[in-house]
Amino acid sequence: MVAIRDCATEDEPVEAALRRMRRLGLLALPVRDRAGRLAGMLFEGAQRPARIEPLEGSQGLEQALRSFEQQRTGWLPVVEDGRPVGVAGCGEVQAHLEIDRELGPAVLQVSHELSPSDEMLALDGSWASYLAIGADALRCIRRSMGLVHKHEVRSIFDLACGHGRVLRVLKAAFPGANLTACDINVDGVEFCARVLGAVPVVSHVRADEIEVAGPFDLVWSGSLFNHFAAPRWDEFLDLVESVLEPGGLFVMAIHSRQFADGMRVGTPDPKLSRDGMARIVRSYDESGFGYADYAGERDWGDNVATPKWVEERLARRARLALLDHYESGWTNALDVVTCVRQ
Repeated sequence: MVAIRDCATEDEPVEAALRRMRRLGLLALPVRDRAGRLAGMLFEGAQRPARIEPLEGSQGLEQALRSFEQQRTGWLPVVEDGRPVGVAGCGEVQAHLEIDRELGPAVLQVSHELSPSDEMLALDGSWASYLAIGADALRCIRRSMGLVHKHEVRSIFDLACGHGRVLRVLKAAFPGANLTACDINVDGVEFCARVLGAVPVVSHVRADEIEVAGPFDLVWSGSLFNHFAAPRWDEFLDLVESVLEPGGLFVMAIHSRQFADGMRVGTPDPKLSRDGMARIVRSYDESGFGYADYAGERDWGDNVATPKWVEERLARRARLALLDHYESGWTNALDVVTCVRQ
């Protein structure tokens, strides 16, 4: 919820109220009457305030979500005793629901300390969205655990940990587990060590140069394999096999077919050139796997693979068995692949 710093008034010109709304960075602004009570909601582009049913400050999340759906709007005013006290977005309510469902009381154990260098926080836009993506990763991991009736996690290797968006959630969900954080971003690794108590491991371009002590019963890789050309998949799968204990789970997220479909219709990517996007789609259509470097970079970019390509790649492994390919499983955008160490 966005706290109200200002409101429009019933007798205020609409254009003046819209200018204030833009200065506040909001997409909707409550309108109050002369007694200070809610009189409506002003939306961008509207000619007049809309009459709308507000959310009560004490309202439950499920009930709030139904209000958004019934009124077909992304923003609703929040009132207490009929007076506007905030503006709630549907996405924010959905994020809090995801957090509540997956973490429950354990959410109180999630570290709120954030690094100013955390790119994921800047991308997600808010703490609720940031934490909800971590909670959704936990949901995917628990789903993978259910495939092999695994009930506990004792040691976690976060391969490409960043600044701990997922690892902080795993620490709260599995408080007895030993954590190891690995990333090529040294600042991120040091942050996870200092704040989350993880064993720090600085990654390398070559997987065989990564010095990490296993074994682990869970390896999570949220955004790594989707940035490699095909040969580096094998190098990093070798690493996973070497540190995963027998019966341990490897859960990774990769780009889904939606990623290829977006490039196919010309959705721009700030890091990929048009030629790179065309090469990814062409190779994906021909072989089931497409890759291109980011503009100005080498051996680091984006790829997309079909489930069949992933299955065939993993079938070459002597000690990793594919259990599941959960399409668009993480954040409705990334496929989640689960393997077990034989």
